[in-house]
Amino acid sequence: MLVVFAPVVVFSCAATTVALLQAGGRGCLSEGGLQGCTAGRALNRASWVTVTPDGRNVYVGAENSGAVNIYDRVGGSGGLIQHGGAEGCLAENGIEGCGVARGLVGARPVAVSPQGGSVYVGAHDGIAVFFRDRASGGLFQLPGAAGCVQDTAVEGCGAGRGLANGSVRGLAVSADGRTVYAAVRFTSVVAVFARDPESGALRQLPGPAGCISERRRPHCALGRGLRGPRGIVFSPDQRFVYISAEDGNAVAVFTRDRRTGALTQLRGRSGCVQQRGGPDGCTPARAFLSPHQLALSPSGQYAYVASAHSAAVDVLRRDPANGTLHQLARRAGCVEVGGGEGCAAGLALASAESVAVAPSGTVYVAGNLSNAVAVFDVDPRTAGLRERACIATHGPSGCARAFGLIGVHSLALSANGRTLYAASERSNAVVVLTVGG
Repeated sequence: MLVVFAPVVVFSCAATTVALLQAGGRGCLSEGGLQGCTAGRALNRASWVTVTPDGRNVYVGAENSGAVNIYDRVGGSGGLIQHGGAEGCLAENGIEGCGVARGLVGARPVAVSPQGGSVYVGAHDGIAVFFRDRASGGLFQLPGAAGCVQDTAVEGCGAGRGLANGSVRGLAVSADGRTVYAAVRFTSVVAVFARDPESGALRQLPGPAGCISERRRPHCALGRGLRGPRGIVFSPDQRFVYISAEDGNAVAVFTRDRRTGALTQLRGRSGCVQQRGGPDGCTPARAFLSPHQLALSPSGQYAYVASAHSAAVDVLRRDPANGTLHQLARRAGCVEVGGGEGCAAGLALASAESVAVAPSGTVYVAGNLSNAVAVFDVDPRTAGLRERACIATHGPSGCARAFGLIGVHSLALSANGRTLYAASERSNAVVVLTVGG
């Protein structure tokens, strides 16, 4: 199926003009064609969307379908085509004509290696591992134990630690392609795997280097501010790793050994940022309840954090020399619905869950309960964020209208920043938007 573009709305502001356009055919694919979208397959609770580094494909993890969906991007438009039959999706039980794969129960995050030859899908009990055909975008699970990693090594998977019943909510591959990191929410573990550069197979690092846990756990290092980890981002030089923890109201800060991939948390208050400093001895922050995902500015000088329970997006200054994070002062440090905690007032941020940053510096935030995507410019004077526009399905008044954004959970941008993709849990949909200005 093909999606093409047609404009839906233009916002005009005194300082800038931001255009948001939804694709023609109402700009979305959804399970059964609901929410005014084109019919798609295996999209029940679409929870994650990822664009490949070469820009050829988009992959969507769908939790309730236990599936990863495979789309081709159409030329410069960014529209999506899903292949028919088993080539269009892989699922735990081969539902809806999808190919059969192992280790996909509760599929959510999807990560692609920098060279594009491997795809990793986080699931309820571990990680599924796929070879990617870079010409076709097709996915093929590695054979035997290399095809998946689970704590109990069921389904013929390889064994990992800290994964059982944990639900992998975040995955990231280092820029050199040598290491894969997994944020495991319910075990409060960050698992660290060496990646075979040829096959893409994973091998957990031995001993404490292979996992960091909020709670004492055999053969794992002890970490702080890691309850319910979710988002994982690297500094531009790959020396530091930042991990958001939704249940700990924190972002943990680690140095990264670029040879082995092992992580070491910074000491004292520098090792984490937490709501009001929290119980973990962290640097204090405001409007920092339940941080889900985070992203860095193009320069790496700032971090933007989507904090769901605060209904806010937070702005932290990053020191490139030592990796530490500190929230900007006063209103520049956060934008929150209602403007509490000394933040600037914002719209369309109820249950802010994902953040994406364009090469231009424009920041996009998914408001899950607002059923919306909010658009922000950076204030050149304060480095804070100024909300310029929003687009929503049954969302706040003042937002433009779109289809398929009910429960928007994950955002991903094309490399040039001109196409924005959104995965919406309650619409069971992937939404295609173009951006400009």
